[in-house]
Amino acid sequence: MATAHQQAVAVTKPVLPATFANSFWSTDYRTGLQSLFTALEAATVQSQELAAHVERRSRLERTLANGLVPPALRKDGFALDEGASLRIGFEALLTSSVSEARARERLAEDLEQRTILVPFSSWSASHAHRISTSRTTLFTALDSYE
Repeated sequence: MATAHQQAVAVTKPVLPATFANSFWSTDYRTGLQSLFTALEAATVQSQELAAHVERRSRLERTLANGLVPPALRKDGFALDEGASLRIGFEALLTSSVSEARARERLAEDLEQRTILVPFSSWSASHAHRISTSRTTLFTALDSYE
C-alpha cells in the first residue's frame, strides 16, 4: 500500500520526454501561457536565490580575509626577540595567514565582480524584465484574440 507521499510523487511525475507540448500547452492558450510564465518567473526567483548566496559567500570570504591579516608585532612581544626559533615559526605562520587572506580576497573579488555576481545579476534583471514584457504582450494579444 502506497503512503501519502508516494501517491503525491506519483501524481506530480512529468511525462517524459519533456516537450513544450506536454510541459506547458493546454487546450486553451491562457492556461498554457500561465503555466509557462509561472515556470519562467520561478526561474527568476531561483536566480535571485543564487545571487544572494554568492553575495553572502563573497562577504564571508572578505570577512575571513580581514580576520586573517595579522596585526603588527608588539614591541614587548615577538618584536623584542630578533632571531629565536619561536619568532621564526610565528612569522612563518603570519606569512601563511597573509597569503591565505590575499587568496580569500581574490576569491571574494572574483565572486563579486569578475565571474558571477555582477554579470549574472545584470543579466538576471534584464531577463526578468524581458519575461515581464513578454507576459504583458502575450496576454494582451490573447485578450484581444479571445
